[in-house]
Amino acid sequence: MTIYTWEYGSAGAGLQFTIAYDNATSEFRVTSLTGSFDLNALWFSDGNTASDGYVLVKSDNSLNMNGPNTVWEDGISSSQTIVWDTFAKLSKTGGANVEGKIGFISQGETQTFTLAALGLTTFDPDTYSTLGVRATSVNGTGEIKWVDAAPDVDEGDHVCVLTATTQLTGVAGNELSSDLAGNACLVAYSSTRAGATDIYFQSSQGGPETQLALPGTQTDPHMSGDPGDGAIVFTSDELGGSRINVYDTSQAVLTYVPDTGGLQSHPDISNDGTHVVFTNVSGSGSQIAWWEVGSNDAPFVIPGGSTSRDNGSISGDGRFVVFEDGGFGNKEILVYDTQTATTTRLTLNPGDDVNPSISDDGSYIVVQSANSDVLLFQQTSPGVFVALGDISSGANGAEVNPEISGDGRFVVFTGTVNGETDLYVWDRTFGGPATEISMLGEQRNAHISTDGQGISFESDVGGQFEVFTAPNPLNDDFSV
Repeated sequence: MTIYTWEYGSAGAGLQFTIAYDNATSEFRVTSLTGSFDLNALWFSDGNTASDGYVLVKSDNSLNMNGPNTVWEDGISSSQTIVWDTFAKLSKTGGANVEGKIGFISQGETQTFTLAALGLTTFDPDTYSTLGVRATSVNGTGEIKWVDAAPDVDEGDHVCVLTATTQLTGVAGNELSSDLAGNACLVAYSSTRAGATDIYFQSSQGGPETQLALPGTQTDPHMSGDPGDGAIVFTSDELGGSRINVYDTSQAVLTYVPDTGGLQSHPDISNDGTHVVFTNVSGSGSQIAWWEVGSNDAPFVIPGGSTSRDNGSISGDGRFVVFEDGGFGNKEILVYDTQTATTTRLTLNPGDDVNPSISDDGSYIVVQSANSDVLLFQQTSPGVFVALGDISSGANGAEVNPEISGDGRFVVFTGTVNGETDLYVWDRTFGGPATEISMLGEQRNAHISTDGQGISFESDVGGQFEVFTAPNPLNDDFSV
């Protein structure tokens, strides 16, 4: 999947929007960041001084972009004349009811247009990298002839290499529930400032942070690896009650999980960003729900007789869901395969087994056992699991909150002894005891990147919990 993004306007100009083309779905996604407008046509140029030739009928003459156009680059505009090769019409300019037209896009709104909706059969963004926009303002008379000659290209498969321990936050108050994107490029976390609890995210190597300034309270963020540098799924009471939202950091697009008639919480998102899983609490109890991001369909509730399920973890492509089930007199771990619609019981212990985590392809699962050890399981074929034993030898005290890397090689968790909690990492390739990541103070809430080279966590080295990232000390074979 490659996403090409063209940017137009600026906040200071009163109108700012982006157009993104996804070569996997062959769709254009138009997002208005500031202001509203009516999109009438897209124009395409390969940058050459000779046109490929096109026919613009007289009735569509208002759509032309002949003569000087406003070309935008990093929020700065200039006037240039572009030689156009072809165009795609969406609607005529003007009209009495501009806000009711197919191409009208209000501030904060995103609309998706297929090639067919634009009268196209194919589109090659590598050839036609200069994209022009013919549009009109809200009142239907303001003429917009804007151009971006060079899109940002995101191939969706890059990673960020962590080389040193970095403290990302330092404001008053504790940062909570931090999570590292699968490609190790971004970290998201929840923070309460000036009485408001919001989701923030920033580069895993430090820099300015971005706040999702939404109404109400936002908590419990979890990150994917795609699209772009990751999507964030989190819990919000913006719409009343407790609901799950998904924020695409690459496109600045917020998506709401449909209402399920209950309280939604404890979300997780697949590494490819296509599916989320969450707990839904209603009059019928606590269930695990699974949803395809962006779908108009209602979330799918995993079937079964228990009414006390919680804390789901989802595989990289969304196929497998592993979760806690309290319907056995204690909590056990179950695995659901969305392709075969089958549920498999993973654990059978006298105490509570909790906090499961699954690798991207579903081959490996780690679980916090009733004895506060970390257990590893391998799925040798769909629905067939082999217990590989306790991997937390070498750690001190109670071992909790394990997470396995997407590739299934590394596991991070915390171990507590004499009231102090430290981080540990274990390597499946070489086995042996887990290795402590030594830092002052207490650490909690560790997460690991898909390839296992980067780790995020929270530490109270400064007297309050802040967010840190660090390289995995056991990963000595990673190369860019």
